[in-house]
Amino acid sequence: MVSQRVLLQERLETFCTNVYFQPPSKLNYPCILYSTDDVDANYGNNKSYILHQRWKLTVIEKNHEKPLVRKLIESIEGISIDREYIADNLYHTVLTMNTIY
Repeated sequence: MVSQRVLLQERLETFCTNVYFQPPSKLNYPCILYSTDDVDANYGNNKSYILHQRWKLTVIEKNHEKPLVRKLIESIEGISIDREYIADNLYHTVLTMNTIY
């Protein structure tokens, strides 16, 4: 069985070729850095029946219009903007995404 992380990696690579779970020391832009954030569980009858893996995606772009962020938000359900900031003349957008497993 393929892990949720590998499936997410493959899905993100359809939007951008520079997708990193463990980023190298030198990044190519635009890029997506992603990591696990938390697991939310829904309970019933004292058992968890749905687990939601939360992911943090950091999209780094040189373009101030952030076309990659726009594509991700328009195409992936359950994704939202957490915060945005500028560092080293690069536009960073941190997104939160939930998956069910």
